[in-house]
Amino acid sequence: MSRDGAWFLEELCSMLGNVCGLATLLQRCPLLPHDLELPAPSDTTQAIYLANAVYTCLQELNTNFRQIIFPEALRCMIKGEPTLESMLAELEQLVEQSSDGLSLQGLADSLQATTGLDHDGQSHFLHITRCTFSPP
Repeated sequence: MSRDGAWFLEELCSMLGNVCGLATLLQRCPLLPHDLELPAPSDTTQAIYLANAVYTCLQELNTNFRQIIFPEALRCMIKGEPTLESMLAELEQLVEQSSDGLSLQGLADSLQATTGLDHDGQSHFLHITRCTFSPP
């Protein structure tokens, strides 16, 4: 499995959903004496369900960011809305305070280098954004 696609989080959610289904089935099976070295089934099941909840929330956040948060923020930025600009200034200040003086742009550059996003990928997103939000 590759982690280089936008589908990766969806794939993790799907696989963990299958694991949750399997854990539910295993809860109905009685333990055999030689299985006693395993962790308690209830602890394992709880850990699986909690992990599934985390991945589900991450997937929802990712979807909301791509479909709602980012497009709306970009629209506000293009319009030059003062509330967004003041929020970005506050965010910049917060980032500098919590990241040993690293600016928001520096943090974004570091994230880009860490995640391996290339310039072509950025250009693609900018092109889509300009097509979507540019005035007719």
